Amino acid sequence: MFLSPNTIYKWDLHYEQAGVVIGERGMIGNNVSILQNVTLGGTDGAKIGAGSVVLMEVPARTIVVGNTTRLIGGKANPVKLDKIPSLTMDHTSHV
Repeated sequence: MFLSPNTIYKWDLHYEQAGVVIGERGMIGNNVSILQNVTLGGTDGAKIGAGSVVLMEVPARTIVVGNTTRLIGGKANPVKLDKIPSLTMDHTSHV
């Protein structure tokens, strides 16, 4: 029996390929795994931390990290402005 190299089996991982949608201004860190049928940020950017495993849709303007991802900032979990170092640091140098 000869099987063509293009034969698709029902147990083949690429049998039903689905896309990943990355919104504008989306940022993805190194070594991120994204499963199929996932939308990152919809029409507006989302940030995915390095080494994260994304299993489900990531809302727009949010930050997720981890394995599996958890929301650490964005619309649903806003970051407190007093915890952002660039806003609290004195940017003057003293010699």
